[in-house]
Formats: sequence, structure tokens, C-alpha cells
Amino acid sequence: MLEAKCTRRSFVNLLVGGAGIVLGNTALAESCFDMAKLPMSDRNLRKSLNFIAVSTDSQKSCGGCAFFKATQTASCGTCMMFSGGGVAAESLCDSWVAKA
Repeated sequence: MLEAKCTRRSFVNLLVGGAGIVLGNTALAESCFDMAKLPMSDRNLRKSLNFIAVSTDSQKSCGGCAFFKATQTASCGTCMMFSGGGVAAESLCDSWVAKA
């Protein structure tokens, strides 16, 4: 008989995956970075800056932030606030500053 093993990580991945289905655009954000694979210090930094995978403000998103640098695609990039960590252009945190 097979026994299912539920770890905290698998549970979080299940929740994140389910939220992606509900939110739709979250899947694109997750293709730019994997929150579950980030070091705890990076996850805590994002949490302290109220990072969200998909901005709810049509006027603000990482793609329009001075700290954002696009990478190979316009939808993904890196953020200086996250020590160069990956972010989606549609994400947002409290450190958002409009590009000059």
C-alpha cells in the first residue's frame, strides 16, 4: 500500500499552484522565479516588503519600477531590492518607485 507523504513544502506548493489557477496571471509570475526555491532570507525580504506576484494596481508594477531590470523577456526581470533576484514585470512590492 502506498502512503502519501505530505511535507510543508509540498503543501505550500499545492497552495501556490492552486492560487495560480485562481489568479490566472500568477502562473506567468511563477515562471520568472520559484518562491519555494528561494532562500529563506529572500522569502522573508519579499514578505517584509509586502511583495505580491500580481499587482492589483493598474498604475504600478515591477515593470514600471526604477529597481526593475528586464532580462531576456519583457515579462521577467531582476530587482535591485531583492539583491538581483527574479521577479515578474507584473509583480509589486512596497519599494516601488516610478522609472524616470
